[in-house]
Amino acid sequence: MVYFRKVNINKGTNTATLICTDTPIEKKQATIAGIPVATRSQTNVTFGVLSLNDPKTGKTMNADHATIKELQKTLNVGDAMPGFRLSTNAVMDMNTKEPTTLMWVEAE
Repeated sequence: MVYFRKVNINKGTNTATLICTDTPIEKKQATIAGIPVATRSQTNVTFGVLSLNDPKTGKTMNADHATIKELQKTLNVGDAMPGFRLSTNAVMDMNTKEPTTLMWVEAE
């Protein structure tokens, strides 16, 4: 299972992907100069990318797709996403063609 982190909009292609993690991100509350802040407290988190396709057209969903808009309203950081998992396939850097530290997310 993966956990929702955020919706990422690629401004160049106007497509949207969901950024996920393999574990919920833990936060610690602290203050800096009297201002409340939160920090991530664990180090072993793997991030993943879920690219959604429109079931009717098969094309990657654009940022203004109704499904993306609904997910932006509905999902909260840390929400579990049953039925999805990190794959064993790394996301490749588009320029260098080298693997990144991100993994693709897939339906189970």
